[in-house]
Amino acid sequence: MRPIPRLPHGMFRSLNNGRHHLAAALCALLLLAAYGRSTEPPAPALAAPVALPNTVLPASHYRLTLPGSSARVSSPSLAALPDGRLAAVWLGEGHGQHLADQAIWFSTLQQQNWHEPYALVTRETAAGHSLAHLRGISRPHLLAHADRLDLWFNAHGPGQGTRPAIYRMTSHDAGHSWSRPRRLPVSSWLQGGLLDSARPAQALADGGSLLALAERPDAPHFFWLRLNADGQVIARTDAGGALAARPLPTHGRHALLPLGGEQLLLAGSSDPQHSELWLWWGDAQDTHGKSWQSVRRVASAPPTPDAPQPLTDPVLQRTGDGRIHLLYVWRGHSLQHLAFTPAWLTSEGEAP
Repeated sequence: MRPIPRLPHGMFRSLNNGRHHLAAALCALLLLAAYGRSTEPPAPALAAPVALPNTVLPASHYRLTLPGSSARVSSPSLAALPDGRLAAVWLGEGHGQHLADQAIWFSTLQQQNWHEPYALVTRETAAGHSLAHLRGISRPHLLAHADRLDLWFNAHGPGQGTRPAIYRMTSHDAGHSWSRPRRLPVSSWLQGGLLDSARPAQALADGGSLLALAERPDAPHFFWLRLNADGQVIARTDAGGALAARPLPTHGRHALLPLGGEQLLLAGSSDPQHSELWLWWGDAQDTHGKSWQSVRRVASAPPTPDAPQPLTDPVLQRTGDGRIHLLYVWRGHSLQHLAFTPAWLTSEGEAP
């Protein structure tokens, strides 16, 4: 019989130490996994809505045209500032198909007067700050928090197939000065995405934000991107979609505004040609879309060769004085503003 080979001195100790190290590593991994689960961000709570007056405002309305010199305008966005003013941003473009003169413009409303707008960022300045070549910018979203104002927008790289990046600018003095554009960090699960024009950004109670993103312009689904107050990505989530997809009587882009209680206000085009713009009431609990009732026709315009869809891109916002503000694009080259009280919706008389 062959003798059993004798193991070198200390081998049993090494094997035992190895087992202990392996067990310790497994315990550490389990602890890390448990810690990761325990520190997942809680479900996001939306920030408190704008405080409204206790008195019922009488029926009234007024209409304005925003100043500006761009040949084409699109993608307006509204935000109610803490000081009571209304702020607006939109994308302005020059003549032809060249996007080199693209700019995101900013203006504020005070005492029924829109101030002269100025360019917050252009394609060139966004490219310069990011040290990257950009084909264009698009889809600005303005979001007011208690202590700051955020601007989010898409920036498109040179390749047609690349996903757009997301950029952020911040103001801590109600829009008087702004930070430079900063690109949202790219991660393995977030390679960019299109900001959803039909779903405005939402402010969270903890100072963070929810951004609705789509994989591509024609994508039927979207997801919410949750960010903290510093603009850092926390998670992708389906939470926050209280106004998620439901059957609507509109065509194309629309706007939804909660009015308190269970009531929603909807703005959008009633026909595929976007020749009429309407307002509807709806029940927030009605997920089947059977409660919508048309209450006002805001505007009408026949299609023309240079404006085949004359009334587009409606957005809604309520300010602290109780008024509701509707902004929309008229024939692709101007922004129309309608301000009204809730009582005006059911009062007699034609729309302005």
